Amino acid sequence: MTKELDLSGMRRILVVNSRSGPAKLAGQVMWGAWAVASYFKTAVKDADVKYLDENNEDDFFAKFAEIVKDRDTVGFSVTSMQIKYTLPLIRYIKEHHPGVRVITGGIHHILFPGQDPGKLIDEVVTYELPRDNFLYEFLPEKVREGYRRDRAQVITGFNCSFKCAFCVNSVRNCRYEGKPVDKILADIDDVVK
Repeated sequence: MTKELDLSGMRRILVVNSRSGPAKLAGQVMWGAWAVASYFKTAVKDADVKYLDENNEDDFFAKFAEIVKDRDTVGFSVTSMQIKYTLPLIRYIKEHHPGVRVITGGIHHILFPGQDPGKLIDEVVTYELPRDNFLYEFLPEKVREGYRRDRAQVITGFNCSFKCAFCVNSVRNCRYEGKPVDKILADIDDVVK
């Protein structure tokens, strides 16, 4: 398990958001994986970062298999519901591309930091990576289509102050964290463009 993610040796990175159930959430972006792809693009010098969202790709596995061929690192942001759909992808990587470093993180690992990830996963991130920057270049085309046609999402803050019993934020005892107005306005400009 990883205390602080070692970014050395990472240059050709793929960040994957796998589905969380039988039905895809097409047209929506999962901000956790999007934030991770954006973080790697800004934190790793000269990084070639690809982002692939199973919810928004019609031929997801073929695209995944093609992209993973030339990657040195593949990262997955997972909730507990995504594990069922993420493990086959990790098995594929280890079977066909054993030299590729597999990193998992996300809310599942934050909630269960002591859980043994098994031998398929090289590193586990049990904390949130910085989420200061969301690069709109990573938005899947299906999400862009929705932005052009119906409505768009702009992230104005994180977490929640309510204590709903079913929500992960209550378990984590989170408080709402608003983004600075200048960043929100810059995001609105990106969405409008």
